[in-house]
Amino acid sequence: MIKTLSNCRLCTGNFFEKTLKLKSTPPANELYPTKDSAKKAEKFPLEVVMCQKCRHVQLKHIVSPKRLFDEYVYKSGTSKFFNEHFDRLASKIASEFPINNYVLEVGSNDGVLLTSLNKRGIKSIGIEPSEYLAKECINRNLNVYNSYLDEATVVKITQSHGKASIVLGNNVFAHIEDMKGAFKNVFEILEDSGIFIFEVAHFKYILTDGLFDTIYHEHMSYHTATALESFATTSGFKIFRIEEISSHGGSLRFYLSKNHDKLKEPSVELIKNDELKLGLNQVETLSLIEDKIKETKESTARMIKDIGLGDNTVFVGYGAPAKVVTF
Repeated sequence: MIKTLSNCRLCTGNFFEKTLKLKSTPPANELYPTKDSAKKAEKFPLEVVMCQKCRHVQLKHIVSPKRLFDEYVYKSGTSKFFNEHFDRLASKIASEFPINNYVLEVGSNDGVLLTSLNKRGIKSIGIEPSEYLAKECINRNLNVYNSYLDEATVVKITQSHGKASIVLGNNVFAHIEDMKGAFKNVFEILEDSGIFIFEVAHFKYILTDGLFDTIYHEHMSYHTATALESFATTSGFKIFRIEEISSHGGSLRFYLSKNHDKLKEPSVELIKNDELKLGLNQVETLSLIEDKIKETKESTARMIKDIGLGDNTVFVGYGAPAKVVTF
């Protein structure tokens, strides 16, 4: 059910520096019907480490992906923001990149992006590990494979549809334990002139904006452009553009080419230089985040005390975002 990291997910280095240790929690999207059952929920360690070699930040303990994602409940389409966000992305893809065959989305969730691509006349295929979400998409006549991004699925899709012109992955590559295998499979399914576009939350904002509540078991990696560029190169790709976007409190959208025919745009070095200035590759950064967590905990406790409604006051939160488990 749980295992301990022995090698870095990006460079396979086996030495890790500085642990940021949070309290053990249940998996973020496991919801319980009663207070008592929630209190008895199985909890797992929540520890963050930095690779000594490539400086990638990642969780030390891995909860089984089958437990985390086979019955995944989060749906992108319930958010007006993400409906508009993915519609803009579909429009950008349609206007900027030639599509010889089809677009593949890894982790297609409830199909909101696939739908936006389809309405622009773009053939699209999704891979979604959650049976519940995949069935919902299939019932809406979307072409979705209920599977993980593994070698068998790549072979199956390639045999039926050929190779993809574009592969997409939005808020997916923080959730994948085997990053090397995932990038290898993307490389295999892309045509030679293909483009790989993915979005990940930027580790920067855990530091600058105190977004420590984005640390939970589904998020196995906390990405930076610096660590990802090195990893992309060893995986056969070239990052030619990076865009800063607002989703999930602050994210990066990466554009990679398979045949290295795209010129590297200034955005790549600008973002890497910003990371360097902020010290995102320094182990001391984890200590700064730890300090911010303590400050938030203390200020929240003061706020509750200042309300002054007595020890028996019950505070009720509306909604159940994944982040609240860590907070």
